[in-house]
Amino acid sequence: MLPVVAQGNLDFSLGNGLTAASADGQYRMAMGGSVQLLGTSIWDAEGRGLQAYPSLGFMRLQGSARPEAVEFLVQLNFAQTTPLLDAWVRHTTRWGSRITVGQMQNVGNGLEMLVFEDLQAAPMRSLVAQTFSISGREAGVMLDHRVAKDRWGMGAYAQVTSGDGRNSFGVDSRDVDLGGLKYSGRVELSLGVPKSGQAPIQFASFDRKTRVLLGLSGSYNRGASQAVGEGHGAFQMYRGSDAAFPDYRKWSADVLATKGGLSIYGQMMYATATNLDGLQWTPSVSNLLRPQEISRVLHLGRAFIGQVEYVHPSRWAVVGRRSLVLPEFGDYSGSLVEAASESLLGINRYVVEHQVKWFVGIQRLDFVAKPSETRLATMIQLRF
Repeated sequence: MLPVVAQGNLDFSLGNGLTAASADGQYRMAMGGSVQLLGTSIWDAEGRGLQAYPSLGFMRLQGSARPEAVEFLVQLNFAQTTPLLDAWVRHTTRWGSRITVGQMQNVGNGLEMLVFEDLQAAPMRSLVAQTFSISGREAGVMLDHRVAKDRWGMGAYAQVTSGDGRNSFGVDSRDVDLGGLKYSGRVELSLGVPKSGQAPIQFASFDRKTRVLLGLSGSYNRGASQAVGEGHGAFQMYRGSDAAFPDYRKWSADVLATKGGLSIYGQMMYATATNLDGLQWTPSVSNLLRPQEISRVLHLGRAFIGQVEYVHPSRWAVVGRRSLVLPEFGDYSGSLVEAASESLLGINRYVVEHQVKWFVGIQRLDFVAKPSETRLATMIQLRF
């Protein structure tokens, strides 16, 4: 007689993908992804252009082992030439603190960059996120701890990462980072109905609960050599004959409030540079860095975002967003960051929340030094 073997469970659902679990539910592994097709029509001073392409091609593998208090995530975007986004392993200690090791989202970039690309209110990130971030992912280690009560909660996150973005090692082993590490942190206070700890962050209010999330984030990149601190080798500087680089700092404050189908999001960000004394463009001491010139190689300035979305019970939604970016040195023509603003108005049709949705909207980008752009965009997404 054959021995009795406990049977596992196999299930498929949109958004969670194909999930395999042990009979007692202690071990789980899920495979899923997202496909997002984006079409845009762009009007500027040179005329009109049309684009249509897959903006997202996610494949994700995630799992958990409850007895060992371990979980993992591997997420790739095959719509990009360097597809790896997230690859981390996390352990939850007996005290509830979590230790995460691998490539992950940097907590110092603010809430918008902590929301996955396929859970945004619009297919394109805000002007602020595009100005001061790339993917927001870096390799490193993170320690976080969260406290959840009936009507409020708090969270604290501390992170040490490479300061190199996703590509920490360059194209080969000889491409080394001459700068230092990035130190990031975030604190959060949540009020209202608690959200499931496993639920991903998103802007849309589908459960129509009242919640407020307040966050304060910051990062300090020692020895930055890329414009937003997500790479290295983009420029070279010196002190005397030795290679040296400026330090790059970012901080932001954000708030997300939901009530009924209404969600309101706001964020302010400030990016500055320090450790500039004695820096030179070349080993020659006659080529010293002037204070404003640092904005030629780093994105420095202030930025603000305001976003409102209302999801009707029929799952039709209207979203509006306004962003403003101001350079640190407004009178310096060589700055990488120029004064600009973004206005967006769109309609979302959430057929099955973010799992099956359609978007159509118009975006206008206004600049000081170059012509404005108007973009009409439509997007279809399947999250499986």
